[in-house]
Amino acid sequence: MNDLDAFELHTVHNWITASEEERGAIVRGNQERVRKGVAHWNEWISGLSRWVCDNKAAVCIYFNDSEWVGNTNFKGFQFDQGVSFCRARFVADEAGRGNVDFSGSTFDGQYLSFTNATFFGDVSFESATLSNCLTNFVGAVFHGGAIFNYSEFNRPLSFRSATFKGNEALFEEVNLEGVFVKY
Repeated sequence: MNDLDAFELHTVHNWITASEEERGAIVRGNQERVRKGVAHWNEWISGLSRWVCDNKAAVCIYFNDSEWVGNTNFKGFQFDQGVSFCRARFVADEAGRGNVDFSGSTFDGQYLSFTNATFFGDVSFESATLSNCLTNFVGAVFHGGAIFNYSEFNRPLSFRSATFKGNEALFEEVNLEGVFVKY
């Protein structure tokens, strides 16, 4: 199936009715799109957003139960739909690299969920924009540093039951205007 034609796989209804095997295939396909880089991802997400408007579909980009080994780069990625990283694990490779970079990314979907996700290396959301996006890190575990400097949030943000075990958690000059924060 052509990568740009697989939009119907991302409907919430399809996810709910999919088998575990089908869900795994959806997540692996999304991971492959990420690995192809920011230009490919942003082209794909733009096409998905047009498809959503044309079909009035409820969609979510699922990365649930995924494992990311080594450095993971989401820098500058656009997320125009809801995104779920529930129970995702970001682990180090054999060389000890395991950082996750969401810096400069834009999240415009209805929600972003890192419920019970685990970050074994450093994670950065520096200068990320999370607009119109309910964001939660409920139960997330940060083993490395967590950087949220200069990020913008304008919807509720939750770190309830999150654990910061790393050497630093930075929240300098974060724009939380009108945001309700739970921790």
